[in-house]
Amino acid sequence: MLDRRQFIGGGVALWGAVASGPARADTGAALSSHPSLRETGQKAGIPFGLCEPASRFPANRAYMDRLVAECSLCVPGNEFHWRAVQPGPKVFNTTKLDLFARYLAEKKVGLVGHTLIWFQTVPDWLKSVNDPAAFERAMATYIDHMVSRFRGQIVRWDVINEQVDPKSPREDGLRDTLYLQRLGPDYMTRAFAQARQADPKALLCYNEYGFEYAKAEDRRKRDSLLKLLRRLRDEKAEVDCVGFQSHLDGTGRLDLDGLTAFTREVVSLGYKIAITELDVKDTAMPADEAERDQLAADHAKTYLDCVMAETKPVTITTWGYTDDKSWYQYYDWSRRRDGRPLRPLAFDAGFQRKPLWGVIEAAIRSAA
Repeated sequence: MLDRRQFIGGGVALWGAVASGPARADTGAALSSHPSLRETGQKAGIPFGLCEPASRFPANRAYMDRLVAECSLCVPGNEFHWRAVQPGPKVFNTTKLDLFARYLAEKKVGLVGHTLIWFQTVPDWLKSVNDPAAFERAMATYIDHMVSRFRGQIVRWDVINEQVDPKSPREDGLRDTLYLQRLGPDYMTRAFAQARQADPKALLCYNEYGFEYAKAEDRRKRDSLLKLLRRLRDEKAEVDCVGFQSHLDGTGRLDLDGLTAFTREVVSLGYKIAITELDVKDTAMPADEAERDQLAADHAKTYLDCVMAETKPVTITTWGYTDDKSWYQYYDWSRRRDGRPLRPLAFDAGFQRKPLWGVIEAAIRSAA
């Protein structure tokens, strides 16, 4: 995956607070006989999703046929992004997405619309639109076009992505983006309203990262995000859920007290929660693959137990299918110093289910 960023570390503090969760799942070959997470998620009412860019289809048809057997949802990579679909003010290009969507519909797999508004994917032509009214019209046209075009197949739209910045000098902690500069913070409420009008049935989500761990910036992120969520609630914004991106780092220390209080507060504000981009970065973990896989699974279990003690997520999605396709492989900062392949996902490069798969399965079953 492109255009992502590094996430902060995790750990195992306060194990006793979550030890009542599901027991450690089976590992290794034993998992191969279990029903797919697609089937398990459907029974539990928690659709399970995988991420695979639409641009790889149909050249990767065999890979996709395996993927859709495992999941109920698919995130088509970054290809809903504004820059990708509207190269000019009056030009939309959704050819790849249309083809991909038809294939998924045939397989009865829903789409996740990731993401409509993100500061990283502003089209170049939009940067020269200085008039706020014209800027808002352009945003409304884009949202209406995309949400209407895929209405009925999208299960969840990530309408707003990553608007909170722990380094922001603003009192509200909002990131300094072109959207904020042109329209002020109200642009988010307007974007959600436009998406709701275009598709009344899809889940509309605010998606965010970087608030799971025992670092000052994570605490600031939680505080600022809660401020934003309270304001969106007070403005009666059409927000159904908050996406916990869940890019975990298996070598750090999770702030389970902080994460528990944060999750509880999000739920108390009336929002559902979606686990949206789950993986476990293993850059600094041991070389032995079996040990690494189990440590990653244990870390994810601690995290999922903590969040799911407070709420049943509306969806669980991992940020990729097999290890060899992980977005981490594209960046120097996330590669292992020993040169060994990364193993951050629930399936290895040979499509075998790993301990992380078992943890996700157990979490879904326990929620049912």
